[in-house]
Amino acid sequence: MAAFGLILVAENHVDLYWHGMPLGLLRQAGRISLMDKPRCCKDCGLLGIRSRATRELVEVDESFREHAVIPTGNGGQLVYEGRPVCAVWAYDLPSEPLAPNEASVRAVLHKTRECAESVVWQRGFTPKEHIEMIQQAKLLEWQREREDADRKWREEQSARQREWRNEDLENGRRWRDEDQKTLRDCHANEIRELRANTRSNWIAAVIGCGAGLAAAGFGYLLANWPWE
Repeated sequence: MAAFGLILVAENHVDLYWHGMPLGLLRQAGRISLMDKPRCCKDCGLLGIRSRATRELVEVDESFREHAVIPTGNGGQLVYEGRPVCAVWAYDLPSEPLAPNEASVRAVLHKTRECAESVVWQRGFTPKEHIEMIQQAKLLEWQREREDADRKWREEQSARQREWRNEDLENGRRWRDEDQKTLRDCHANEIRELRANTRSNWIAAVIGCGAGLAAAGFGYLLANWPWE
């Protein structure tokens, strides 16, 4: 199994694991502090020294970090170079003026620095593994930010849809009220027109009847008038 990877710790949550143990749990236990920024190289996990045989950058222990004591191999032979190295070259430590003694190396390691790349040293992890931890932590942070952005977008879309539905309902109610008012107005106009027509018809009928009676009476007088 790979040393580093991704593991589902909870629903919709992804975390790193180191040899099967989620780094989130290690951070809660106080062993992982990727967000802390040490002020000295001696406390940084990116600090290392090179193997003389392989040129590989290896972890250094407390004796080198605190006292600049170079670790030796079996039999006391020197298997590591004595100059400290930053794994990401935030500072060119080998080029800093160092005398070939522990006091000069210790002064470089204990010098207070402002470094954006530094990360608290985790015992048992090589500088390369610290870099992997930082990269994985940044990846997780990016994933969390993307999930937060997606969740915010979904919430905004849901809120907009609710607003649209409410607007549709309000518009529907307003249109129905306007239609009902229009129908009532039309009905009232029809009643008024009907009443006006009824009065006009009655008046016309009365006038017609009166004219008919007058004509009939005039005709009767003409027929019965004593002309001789």
